[in-house]
Amino acid sequence: MKPIYLALFLTLTTPLSFAAEEKLPEPFRGATEDSNLEVSYDDLNAFLKAEVLVVGRSTRKKVSRQSTTGTRMRSRINRLTALEGNRFHFESLQDEEVMKVLTTLKESLEVLPSQVPLSMLSEDEQLAYWLNLYNFTMLYEIGQRELNGSLQDALAYDEKSPLLHDKVLTVAGEELSLHDIHFTILKEKFEQLVVIYGLFQGNIGGPSIRDEAYTGSRVWRQLEDNAVEFINSNRGTYYDGEISVYYKHNLPFFDNDKGKLKTHILNYVDDDRYYEEIENARELEFEMSDWQI
Repeated sequence: MKPIYLALFLTLTTPLSFAAEEKLPEPFRGATEDSNLEVSYDDLNAFLKAEVLVVGRSTRKKVSRQSTTGTRMRSRINRLTALEGNRFHFESLQDEEVMKVLTTLKESLEVLPSQVPLSMLSEDEQLAYWLNLYNFTMLYEIGQRELNGSLQDALAYDEKSPLLHDKVLTVAGEELSLHDIHFTILKEKFEQLVVIYGLFQGNIGGPSIRDEAYTGSRVWRQLEDNAVEFINSNRGTYYDGEISVYYKHNLPFFDNDKGKLKTHILNYVDDDRYYEEIENARELEFEMSDWQI
């Protein structure tokens, strides 16, 4: 696949600065809300369209038990979640040419702020940029590290996993990890809780990967769509107040308050049965997981 490089449409703007962003490195502060700058992600879209299988909304159905005729061997799957979430063809990353394309796309995102300061973009354009950089870096790192099977040890939410904590990016002169993007840049710069649904983790049990890049003009609609899909699936919520372990990882976004998290989830649940299960639960339990790549 021949990569199409990022295109920028530039106009003169005056960047703004926000005191609330004082925890961020200088290159990542500020925005220009009346900016006409727009980042084109046609190359990312082409890659995702080729590599992502869209499976649609969850029906909450379990996978039927496998037949054991002629063998005692079964593949280990989570029957509750095996049919859920869009799938990325990770096998493609074993192809040298596909990996070269992914590398080019990741690097083109990485260097963009060195060419045009992020403060010249609107906040929506910046959010789309960070989500795309995170997701393409995640794909690249999984491919480079040749990870397969279960990603539980690789993600290691309760520990400092190399996958999430290694400084694998240099953006505008700043060395960054995936964790830095997630819990420093996104958490400090964007107040809306739905940003957590834009971060693909590589495993079935996390937010779904889209077959399109995030764009400044649609990023909030895209995130809302991801939130609805995730929360109304067995990956996100289940009976007796059981919810995804991904929420435990993201509890700082909710001020470490399970009450705030419950309110957020209830705002998106569209099935009365599950609404009542979560609403009436004494306490939310971080039980739902599927670590399979």
